[in-house]
Amino acid sequence: MSAGLAVALALTAASLVGLVALHREGLRRVLLRAVDPRPLLFRIAFGCCLLVSLLEIAPLAPYLFSDEGIVPRAAVPELMGPGRWSASATACASPRARATPGRWPSS
Repeated sequence: MSAGLAVALALTAASLVGLVALHREGLRRVLLRAVDPRPLLFRIAFGCCLLVSLLEIAPLAPYLFSDEGIVPRAAVPELMGPGRWSASATACASPRARATPGRWPSS
């Protein structure tokens, strides 16, 4: 480690200790307030589950979400009907088609 980096780390640590010493009461009020931590823990757990599921799907993404995959976009009107509205179809279509999204099926 170079001398300049060591000095910078020492100054940073000293300034953090100084800030904590000066604002001890404010930090105590912020960190030790009486708030239920369960919603925060739920959000963290949900985010972790979402990241794990994205990592599991990542190798299959071309197969699931492209035209080389399960159902190409050209085959969707044949399977679902020509009047069905699809968010993926309008997102991938021309700008005119995005400006006028599909219509509900008439039955």
